[in-house]
Amino acid sequence: MSRKQGAGKQRRWPGRPGQPRPRIPARAQEKVTRLDETGVKAASEFWLEGRLVGRAYWNPDGTPCLAVGLRDGVPAGFQVEYHDNGTVYAEPFVKGLLHGQAKQFSPQGRLLLMSPFKRGTGIDYWCDDRGKLREEHPLLAGSPSGWERWWNDDQKSVHSETHWHEGQWHGPSRYWQGVKLARGNLKFFVHGQQVSKRVYIATSRGDSTLPEYRPEDDSPERPLPQRFIELRRLTRRRALRN
Repeated sequence: MSRKQGAGKQRRWPGRPGQPRPRIPARAQEKVTRLDETGVKAASEFWLEGRLVGRAYWNPDGTPCLAVGLRDGVPAGFQVEYHDNGTVYAEPFVKGLLHGQAKQFSPQGRLLLMSPFKRGTGIDYWCDDRGKLREEHPLLAGSPSGWERWWNDDQKSVHSETHWHEGQWHGPSRYWQGVKLARGNLKFFVHGQQVSKRVYIATSRGDSTLPEYRPEDDSPERPLPQRFIELRRLTRRRALRN
């Protein structure tokens, strides 16, 4: 499947003044790579002088839901997510790794949060449009490493958490329904392989990369990350200065 748009057509990515745009040259030719079940464009690539320089995914109404520039096959510049409610999330890439300030904007264009990354290392925080923390994804050199958590509206508890190490599940994984663990949803992993609780506890005694299992952690209550609170405060100060 292949349909192309003329190279001379000026392409406009959505967003308010000052918000990041994907690093896709306006002169690049668009090649549709996937249609949805109704025949509407769902995914496309952008080519310039024989090189793949971008990729985008589209909503049925023709608006983008994600766009990113590519250089030598890896992301370059901002990867921008466009959400239905108007929220914009932009992640900066250098040579395929997150590097720089990830930025999230509210539907009204207000800067909600800036999260720093250095060569793929940092914490990917995702807020709702009120600035409340919803998702927490730590990365180390581009791979998930640490506690990934999904936060509740009260900002005092989570409904899901999994511990990662070097891109694999490596530690406890929990899912709650309300204040109780969902049936069968306390699981233990070692280097991506599920193990019994007994085996996990024995293995963790000699492996510092495995979090200690503590029964009190089976409660969904968690303190809001201090790093997130600090970044939110710094972002608000910057927004006031601007």
